[in-house]
Parts: sequence; C-alpha cells; structure tokens
Amino acid sequence: MYDCAGCGRRSREGLFFGSGKEAKWWCPRCQSASQKKLISSLDDRSRDVLTRDTEGAYWPYGPNVYVHLRVDLLNWAGPIRPQERQHRVFVWTALA
Repeated sequence: MYDCAGCGRRSREGLFFGSGKEAKWWCPRCQSASQKKLISSLDDRSRDVLTRDTEGAYWPYGPNVYVHLRVDLLNWAGPIRPQERQHRVFVWTALA
C-alpha cells in the first residue's frame, strides 16, 4: 500500500506517475484527467502486445504500477506487423 500524493490515503489501487525518486503514487480518485487519458491511451496501445482480460491489459510486474515503465515497454515492443506476431519474444525484468 502506498500513500496517495493527492489525498494522502493509503491505497492498494493506483499508479506511480513520474520516474525515479520523482515518482508519486496517485489513487484512481485523485488521478487527473490527463493521467487517466494517458493510462487509457497506453492500454489501447497494448492491444497487440499484452494479454487482455475483461478488466483490460495484463501488465507484467513493474509496468503494472509504474506508468513510465508502461511507456518504455510499449516503445520497445513498437508496432508489431502480422508476420512478426509469432516470432517476437518478450521477457521483462523489473529492477526495484
């Protein structure tokens, strides 16, 4: 559980925005409209890269809570052409 940068409440739900020591945890209620829009756009970009369920994209450990790691992951994966879909291998290692 982390303390929300907006309301100060401890929450399991939320995401870190920013990177390194500058990253701050924001609960869903305190996330700005631009933060929510960013999350939505990253989820949309992940459609051809990540496994999905009824709740959206399944983000691996690291990008599951750090937004900048989501961006890095999707930039690394890039657009996948249909002929590459079976050949691209993804292994993610997050260092704390």
